[in-house]
Amino acid sequence: MGVSVLQDTGFSVHVDQVKGLPPRYTMNFDVSFESARWPQGDVDVLLPIKVAEGLTYNIRLHATVLELSLNVSKSTLEFSDILIGQCQLETVRLYNWFQVPCKWSITAIKPVMKKNQHKYMTPDGRQKQLAVEHEPCPFKVTPSEGTLDAGSWQDLQIQFTPKEERSYENELTLKISGSCNPLKLHLSGQGLEPRLEFSPPALEMGWVLVDSDGVEATVVVKNPCSFPIEFYFLDFDEQYPEEEKVRRHVWSPCTCCPSFTALQHSQACAREMEALPRAKPTLLTCYGRT
Repeated sequence: MGVSVLQDTGFSVHVDQVKGLPPRYTMNFDVSFESARWPQGDVDVLLPIKVAEGLTYNIRLHATVLELSLNVSKSTLEFSDILIGQCQLETVRLYNWFQVPCKWSITAIKPVMKKNQHKYMTPDGRQKQLAVEHEPCPFKVTPSEGTLDAGSWQDLQIQFTPKEERSYENELTLKISGSCNPLKLHLSGQGLEPRLEFSPPALEMGWVLVDSDGVEATVVVKNPCSFPIEFYFLDFDEQYPEEEKVRRHVWSPCTCCPSFTALQHSQACAREMEALPRAKPTLLTCYGRT
C-alpha cells in the first residue's frame, strides 16, 4: 500500500492505485492527520479521486485541532480572614473532558504584582516588595502534580496559613504537559493578629505611705478585633512557671546526646524500643494425676 501526502494540509492517504475495481466490490483506505504543525481550529481539505475516463469525485476531509487543557471549578479563590498561626482549607476541582490522559503540575505560586506598581514605588517600598516576593508562600497545594485520565476529575486541597497581619494575593500557575497555555488560579486572603488596647497605656501609681492600705488604679482593656481574645498576666499566673519549667526541660540539650533535645532523645529511644525483636511466648504444658 502506498502513501500519498497532501502537501501543506497535514493529511496523508494510505491507498494504492486501483486498476479495475470489480462490480459491487468495495475497498477501504486509511486517511491520517498530523496536527503538530497546525494551530488550533478547523482544517478542511478536498481529496480528489479521479476515475479513469470518468468523473472526479471530491471527498471532504475535516479535522479540528485542539490544545490539551483542563477545566477548573474556580478561577478565583478568596479565603476568609484568619488568625496568624491558624489555617484554612479550600477545595478546587480539575476536570479532564478530553479523550486522552492529561499530565499536570503546579510550577509556581507567586505574589501578584499590579501593573506599573514598581514605577510609582519608593526605594523603601521596593525593598519591602522584594522581601514579600522572597518570603515563604502562605498557600500550599496538595497534590502538586498528577495525571488525569480521560473524563476524570481531581480535587486539589489549598491551605492558607498567614504569617503576619496583612492581605495576601498570589497567583497559582498550573502547567499542562503538551500545552503552551498554563492555567492561572488567583488566591487571596487576609491574616489577622490578635491585639489589645490599654487605656491608659502607662500607669503611674504615685506616692504611697508605708503600712497604708495602698492605692488603686483602673486600666481599661479593649479588644478592637472582630474575634474574642484570651489573655493572661504571666507574673500572676501560677501555672505558667510550671509550664515554662517543663518546656525548658523538654527542649534543653540532652546530657548524654548534646546534638538532641531531651524530647528528641526520648522519642529516639522509644523508636529503638519498638524496633527491638519481641520474644516469642513460651507454651507450657501441665500434666496432672487423676
